[in-house]
Amino acid sequence: MAPSSRRSLILAGVFCLIPLLNFPLALVSDRTLFARDISMVWAPQIEAVVRQIGHGQAPFFDSRRAFGQPLLADPRAEVLYPPAWIHWILRAERSYTIFCAFHLVIAALGAARLARRLVPGGNGAAEATAGVAYAASGPLLSMVSNWHHLAAAAWMPWIIERADPRPGGRTPWLSLSILVALQILAGSPDYTFLTILLCLLRLITRTDSPSVQRARVLLAIALGVSLSAIQLLPTLAFARDAARDSLPIGWALSPLHPALTLETILPVRAVSWPLRPEARAILFGDSQVWMFSHYLGLSVWTLALLGLLGRDRTNRSFAMISAVLGLVFAWGVRNDLLQSLLAQVPLVSGLRFPTKHLAATSLGLALLAAKGVTESRPWTARARRSTVAFVALALMAGGGLFYWATSPSGQVAPAGLWPLLLACLCAFAVLAAGPRLKRGWPVLPLVVALDLLAAHQGINPTTPAWAFRDRPPLSATIPRGSRIFVSDYSIRLRDEPLRQPAGVPYRLRTVPKGFDPGESIALAATWYLNPPSAGRFGYYGSFDLDILDFYRAPLKRVIRQFAASRDPEFILDRLRRGSVEYVVTMDGGDLWNALPLIAEQTQFFEAKVRVYKVKEPWPVVRIERLDGTLSPESPRVLEMLDSRIRVEATLSSAAQLVVARSNERGWRASVDGEQTPVWDNDLAFLSVPLKAGHHVVDLVYGPPFLVQGAALSALSLIVVLVLSSAWGRSSTGRSSAWGRRGRWRFASSDPPGRLPVSQEDDA
Repeated sequence: MAPSSRRSLILAGVFCLIPLLNFPLALVSDRTLFARDISMVWAPQIEAVVRQIGHGQAPFFDSRRAFGQPLLADPRAEVLYPPAWIHWILRAERSYTIFCAFHLVIAALGAARLARRLVPGGNGAAEATAGVAYAASGPLLSMVSNWHHLAAAAWMPWIIERADPRPGGRTPWLSLSILVALQILAGSPDYTFLTILLCLLRLITRTDSPSVQRARVLLAIALGVSLSAIQLLPTLAFARDAARDSLPIGWALSPLHPALTLETILPVRAVSWPLRPEARAILFGDSQVWMFSHYLGLSVWTLALLGLLGRDRTNRSFAMISAVLGLVFAWGVRNDLLQSLLAQVPLVSGLRFPTKHLAATSLGLALLAAKGVTESRPWTARARRSTVAFVALALMAGGGLFYWATSPSGQVAPAGLWPLLLACLCAFAVLAAGPRLKRGWPVLPLVVALDLLAAHQGINPTTPAWAFRDRPPLSATIPRGSRIFVSDYSIRLRDEPLRQPAGVPYRLRTVPKGFDPGESIALAATWYLNPPSAGRFGYYGSFDLDILDFYRAPLKRVIRQFAASRDPEFILDRLRRGSVEYVVTMDGGDLWNALPLIAEQTQFFEAKVRVYKVKEPWPVVRIERLDGTLSPESPRVLEMLDSRIRVEATLSSAAQLVVARSNERGWRASVDGEQTPVWDNDLAFLSVPLKAGHHVVDLVYGPPFLVQGAALSALSLIVVLVLSSAWGRSSTGRSSAWGRRGRWRFASSDPPGRLPVSQEDDA
């Protein structure tokens, strides 16, 4: 086995400790990850995919979420992402843990491989430090609850490494294009945007590389984008149809206040401090704190600064600019004029939660830290003094921020000071131990791992796996297959207030024995059937608020009107026309007096959970007169699947067939074998005009541009294979023709301490 391959295997084993030490109970016991979007968004979405595949259907459309939503076209479903296929064969509570662990290891290996390429004279210690610094950082571990962002961030260093121009002009057409396509299939446009930006930055800083060679790398990236067209084109159509608010990077969506950049240096969370109201308003505004941790490691910053001030300047500018760029993006946009300008940029205006870009800072620091490890013995006195001053300044700034922002009467739990103390010890251990060790191996990467993993204990909590498996108690009251409306108090509308219960919504009355409050609120929300989780248990949603902001404008308008209305007659009319059979709510009782109360629950929340039965809801498949009233003529449903509906109807006069599903682009109708347009009715449902007589109506959903995307992906694959084969033969021919002299010149173009490209590419 080649030394580089043996080193990679050792590093892979070391990096497996990152997930094992961060969420061990999820890997070795009957517990599972659950936080935030895992149980509420991912679980119902992936179960829709698995259910349809298990029934032999193409997973194109999820009829259970709200009034129905595209599935394959939503990239978060990861239908075409190969690593996500593990969910098809393992139970959700087990597959999700393995999926996250796999991508954390992949992220670490990618950062190590990138450090091997960009850090001259790098060794195992430098690569291990880079891998741990990236994969165990706060931004990456925070993404464990956001599967698509984690997967895309994991491939980022691999793509940058492949996009780095090779000495001798070789272009990795196949590997680079496949990696770009794989990242796009993972489903995070934010990290795809960030990765391409960093690739461009790397090409700009490679002034030693010919422009033709850099152009070939850009072409390979473009081919990777087109290789993913089978996913990308339906996704772009889906996004274009969505009435998503055009919000620039920073609008009230958890930007990182510049003063809180300290949280990337010190393991502190200002949101947990006893903040004065005015300080809280300045630091956080009116937005939630989206990322669980911004901490990048004080020991990592220490090594990065030593690497930055070291004698070797190779590739330093790329790492430094990456780190700064990620921070600037994470700060978001706070100026109103600049926000209005950025709102006009189609891609940028769709990005959310700017702190995701801290992954670029983490990667840049990881590379600089690898340089610091490589230069551990020749650290200059100036570099050490500057680093000590930096650590001292960070501690003083943190103390000053705490003094300014907190109330004098507030208290901080002493346990919260231990991570800070440990981080300081790790930073000074780096300064003290590094110069005394041969290449810092293996102490420096271990110190970095201790710093980051100790600070991030508990960032990804677990809960008993039965929470994924067991049916909620309300299922004994509401029959499976029913269409329900569940009041959702977790979303705020910008224009008008939603209905609220008498007390504070979702405030826990009790915490079950053996559970903590976080687990309890997640279980309570699941048992409450909070949207969109009800789809996991066989229920169909209805007027669910747009938690992910991807509804079409007509549907979004209908649902917002319903959710904000306080008119009982209007609400009852909409429930009946929406084919809703049951209501689950914590709203005040007066609003629902017209409906029979069939159950009450006080198991978790302070507010009572009430279940009402809707009287005489309209059928899901029905005939409506042209004026929108219900016709007494009843159609016969021949087939009712997620992506296909077949109906037989006999009409005495012209009318319209209405199916209570969202009319997304992609639905096609044929009446007696002839294509017929599909309209919106007044609730944005599928509506097919019919003449008098007997008809058979077929409604079939297919993701827009799926066929064209598949053809473009196939064509791109052929082009990539041809280019890869042609350039491979060309490189082999040149190497043979040059003989010994050519090979010597080829190898000597590498930076000092690097493998010749012919060896490195095979490593």
